[in-house]
Amino acid sequence: MLDGIPDNEKFDLVVSNPPHFNENTLKNYVQYDQITLLKVYDESWKLHRKFYLNICKFLNERANVILVENSEGSNERDFIGMISEGGLKYVGVIRSTLEDIINSSYISINRLNLDKGVSKIVKRLPYGMYKLAFSFGFKMHYKPL
Repeated sequence: MLDGIPDNEKFDLVVSNPPHFNENTLKNYVQYDQITLLKVYDESWKLHRKFYLNICKFLNERANVILVENSEGSNERDFIGMISEGGLKYVGVIRSTLEDIINSSYISINRLNLDKGVSKIVKRLPYGMYKLAFSFGFKMHYKPL
């Protein structure tokens, strides 16, 4: 959480992928083990608060901070106050589109070694067919396991 960074370091861009869930949103997850909990849980958003309060001293003028969050576990409204308290300006949210999700899923599946049963067929679908099939079966909200 920035403790090991020398005070004289300055950045133009900081990208972070912090834990996405607090005690209110973690309950949406039916199953999780201790390792998963370490990766996804930020109690009362303490890690986020510490990050926002301390990152400003490491930023060059006109620098940007991008945090990758999970909308299942948090909302930008959870952090806007922290952002301001840290001396930063909230600019907005970049949301992935259905097209982004389809493209990344297609790329991921094609890179897997899936050579059995239905997986073999799905892996070899032309992109247009995959996109069409995915679009019909896509649900805008999913229940995490």
